[in-house]
Amino acid sequence: MSILNFFLILDLKSSIMKNNEIQCVIVALDNQLCSAFNVIKSLLADQDLVCLTDISYHVWNFTNKYFSSKVNICCCTVEHILSLANNEFNSVEGVIFVLNGSQLNQIEKLKELFSWLRIEPEINLVFENAKTSEDDLEQSNFVNWCTENQLELVLSQDIIADHTYVNDFKEKFGIDRIVEALSSHVWKNHVTKQSEDQKLRTQDTSEDIPDGDSFEEIFSKFSEMKEAAKVLKGNERKDLAEKVAMAFMEAFDLEESDEN
Repeated sequence: MSILNFFLILDLKSSIMKNNEIQCVIVALDNQLCSAFNVIKSLLADQDLVCLTDISYHVWNFTNKYFSSKVNICCCTVEHILSLANNEFNSVEGVIFVLNGSQLNQIEKLKELFSWLRIEPEINLVFENAKTSEDDLEQSNFVNWCTENQLELVLSQDIIADHTYVNDFKEKFGIDRIVEALSSHVWKNHVTKQSEDQKLRTQDTSEDIPDGDSFEEIFSKFSEMKEAAKVLKGNERKDLAEKVAMAFMEAFDLEESDEN
């Protein structure tokens, strides 16, 4: 690492620590740093980024129709995350572990690391990046461990491609799923977009409710619709709630007359 890159990292880290600290950590186990860095490249939409160090700091300026957020991200190896002070994790809302599940030592290392961190972020993802079979993951009891610890296991596209899988809910996998999860989260430092015309906001929000889409697609936008409802008043909020409820009923193929 050059001296210039070293000071650039220190400067960005200093800026991040001054502004709400680290909000998202991407941890690479063993030789998975490049895979972890690919998540950063997808978030920042910058495929020219090059991973030069074992620890890097990034600012993801995220915005959608209803709010915007500036998310401070740290991407690092296990060795570097162990060197970070505990107070640096006070503001962490999301953690993503990147590993190769076919290497049992990485699974064991993840279990030790997870118990050591002692943080409870709202987003807990494990990205199984290597071409590992689902049977191998089951045999190692890794799937059960993830479930017990409320970790979402995100399988790579390669694993899904090797299995006959009917995707009725149009689920996303791999990096696409990670980006979806981070984009759906309402970050604590988000800034709600204010509208001069609340009636127009109500119309725009109603139009954004998926019509005839799957439960997964509607649910992925639920947090955004919930945030948008905060600026509505009285009947406007009630109307939006009714439209959201109807969208969920349609996704489950239910009618108002159904008893259950």
